[in-house]
Amino acid sequence: MILGVFLVSSWIAAQAGTAKARKIGDDWLFPPVIAVKAIFLVAAAMGLGLAILCVHASRREPQALWGVFGCSLWVALCIGGYPKSVWLSEIGLSQRNWFGGWKVLKWEAVAHVAQRTWDGSDSVVISGKGATIVFSSAHSGRELFLEELGRRNLMIGK
Repeated sequence: MILGVFLVSSWIAAQAGTAKARKIGDDWLFPPVIAVKAIFLVAAAMGLGLAILCVHASRREPQALWGVFGCSLWVALCIGGYPKSVWLSEIGLSQRNWFGGWKVLKWEAVAHVAQRTWDGSDSVVISGKGATIVFSSAHSGRELFLEELGRRNLMIGK
């Protein structure tokens, strides 16, 4: 099981290393790779399917309603944990938040750029006044993203 998780995460990181960011007008879009989208979609669909089965089973066994709660929580975690696309523009960085709004971090408001490796994700975390943008190892165009940060004199650890 642990080996499987390691292999899948390594495969996603390798796929993200070759995936390209998209240029949209003057902005850059750094979406998560297709494999991550597929994994989160399958996991959420499985949770939803199990929740439906638990609802059906609760007609005979009322304790199965706890399964509906657990599966609903799983689906919510899949939706909330999905890595959101990062937009890079001349103004700053933007990323969707959990509830559909936008987190916007202007370049002049960036206070800290760090690399988070403790959870195995190798994410770049950019924080500043009122917002934190997370660029995970599952996002495409990592080299270009780091190059753009460097162009603005924002280095990891600064």
